Amino acid sequence: MRLVVSSNHFRDDVAFTSDGKTIVYTRMSGSTPVEICTVTSAGGNEVALTHLNDAFLNQFQLTPLEDFM
Repeated sequence: MRLVVSSNHFRDDVAFTSDGKTIVYTRMSGSTPVEICTVTSAGGNEVALTHLNDAFLNQFQLTPLEDFM
């Protein structure tokens, strides 16, 4: 097993393209709603395919969730 993408986002709904070279998934965090992203199965930078809430969210300064335990 190897790490393909690393960040503080949650990923779900993972699927591979038919050639197995690209991973498609949803990504979200405490300060960002769900977006659809891709990354090559060899690893690298993820690419957001959707930007549905960008114009709205740019009006605010949202910060990542913090651990408080």
